[in-house]
Amino acid sequence: MAKMAKSLKYIMLALTFVFVFVFAFTGCGSGMEKFETGPNEDDVVTGNGSLAVTKGDYMYFVNGYTACENTDVSNYNQTVTYGALYRVKLLNGFPEKDYDEESEDYDGSRKIKDVDILVKKVVGFESMGLYIFGDYIYFTSPSTDVDENLKIQNKKVMFYRTKIDRSTAPEFIYTTESDGENVSFNMLQNGDDIFLMILDGTNLKIVKYSQSVRKSDATYKNVSSVAFARYSTAGDVSEFNKDVYYTRTIQEEDEGLANGNIVCRYNLDESKNYDKVLADDKTSITFKFASKDSVFYEKTLSDSTMTDNKAKFCAVSNIAKINDETAETEISAIPYSDYALISGTRVVVNSGSAIILKSTNETLYSGSATIIGVYGDYVYLFDTSANTIKRVSLVNKEDGAYVTQTVIEKAKTSSKNCATVYDNKVIYLSTDQTNDSVYLHMVDLINDNEDHFVGVLEKKDYDKTESDE
Repeated sequence: MAKMAKSLKYIMLALTFVFVFVFAFTGCGSGMEKFETGPNEDDVVTGNGSLAVTKGDYMYFVNGYTACENTDVSNYNQTVTYGALYRVKLLNGFPEKDYDEESEDYDGSRKIKDVDILVKKVVGFESMGLYIFGDYIYFTSPSTDVDENLKIQNKKVMFYRTKIDRSTAPEFIYTTESDGENVSFNMLQNGDDIFLMILDGTNLKIVKYSQSVRKSDATYKNVSSVAFARYSTAGDVSEFNKDVYYTRTIQEEDEGLANGNIVCRYNLDESKNYDKVLADDKTSITFKFASKDSVFYEKTLSDSTMTDNKAKFCAVSNIAKINDETAETEISAIPYSDYALISGTRVVVNSGSAIILKSTNETLYSGSATIIGVYGDYVYLFDTSANTIKRVSLVNKEDGAYVTQTVIEKAKTSSKNCATVYDNKVIYLSTDQTNDSVYLHMVDLINDNEDHFVGVLEKKDYDKTESDE
């Protein structure tokens, strides 16, 4: 009997894996009609890499947030609504309300006009990030794969794409080997080619699409850091960013190297990898990010004779001159937990207890905070102790201190990707909701920080803002 039960378990497991494989690679009908309207092909895309992407008059967004460990079979079955991928047509840049709070018939639904679901999977979670290129939207979702004990591996991340007109089912791209906390990713456009780059633990996965067709896959091992260049607006990368720089650890075959690490590059034009662009026995490089003309990194001397083993934070526009003091810009003599670029080599840094403007070493903000980003003359940040979003002027002072303004009172602040700033708007996940639910909101930075609700409420959340109670 026990033997039969064991055999039955393996039969069920095999059938499950077969179904997952067939579903992942062939897809299935979504049961939803193709959209009759949508953005124009040449409309500008902004917000790539964030929780809400705009193309023309349409915004594609996460309708809520579900921690990956709380996802269940509904994500596999594609029956999700809360945390799913939606789109809304904007009027003058914002959703149009379809309700009147003063009406006797108001049901508390906070309905907005011209909003539709696009994908019934969880896209609002720890590793969320939306990108639009051409007529496809690329997105992530908690993995629906199962292990040998039929436990969902939902801490891993799956990558998908689907057409923005809802004419296709989600197309599977890749599942990470690592949990989401050890995964970072970016997408770049180079002419007709689209590159998805995923740092999956210590593996760098690069998937290339050309004319919407998947052309090649490459994986590079033992990778320790990547200088991702973030482009909010879809379009061709700069000449400098056609080289994607990364570091890898020293391996046995790397003769003559005992310390440090190795700088490599992947060229987008050639779709080709170049190993050992820089291999210095005395220098370890950790890439942080790239701008359109420079790469930013922490540099540590690994020579055993060095007296100061603290890493420096630097920038350079010619990777071959990382150790050339005449070409290398030292931004900070010590590393920090986070950085955000203002322009050129001007950055703001997070010390853990303060946000500092490194060009002058002035404290912009004191307290526990997470940098969201720099937009215009302001640095936007989460005040993690108060769960608010604030902005600090990079220009104006009062009584000797840079002017700080609270923009949003109730925000989800668990990670920096819970908010973004573009097109004179702060787009964020709001906690101004009961039942522990969070929904997307937009703040108009031009019009007195007016707040707009974005999304489709679950019925349990109708008319239940904390401010109403």
